[in-house]
Amino acid sequence: MQIIEDIALCESKQDPMALNPDDGGSRSVGYVQFKDQTFLEQIRRFGLYSYVEDEELKNLIWDKYVQKELMYQMLMEDIDNLIHWKNCSQKL
Repeated sequence: MQIIEDIALCESKQDPMALNPDDGGSRSVGYVQFKDQTFLEQIRRFGLYSYVEDEELKNLIWDKYVQKELMYQMLMEDIDNLIHWKNCSQKL
């Protein structure tokens, strides 16, 4: 999905190890710059990686492919989920 690559380019320059330590009071990390809480909430909501323990889920936030898969699920559910990437989605 091209929009994911475009958002990643804007958010992290497509760097899966990108870190913004203070993005509105909490950190944003990885390829599409998920916040920890949003990542965990959404991954649980979609039932992705349900076999993975909570502590390991926290490490998956750094996985580019997990972030892309989660963002894809979010956008397929509702394109308005782009609100999670408000600044970059407004530039597209």
